[in-house]
Amino acid sequence: MVDVLQKLNIIYLIGDAGKHPLRNNSIDLLGSNNTFEHIYPDIRIPILIEFKQVGKRKGGVMSHFIDMSDHLVHSDKSINIYNFLQFSDRPWK
Repeated sequence: MVDVLQKLNIIYLIGDAGKHPLRNNSIDLLGSNNTFEHIYPDIRIPILIEFKQVGKRKGGVMSHFIDMSDHLVHSDKSINIYNFLQFSDRPWK
């Protein structure tokens, strides 16, 4: 798979968004899938700012899929994707 990514000039990175080898204004597409819902709000903004720095100013794109469903639905079929809405903010803190 690495060979295919290299041929397509795709860099696949997993790690700390604040510690990476990317140059500013160098990336055409930044993406994440089912990640941002797990990142604390006070960390999310600096990550997006960092992504904006490395993304190309002209033609660069960011695409992030955020799964807003209750993740327990994947293992507990007795609940639905909105199960988490029954709880107030207090239990989440």
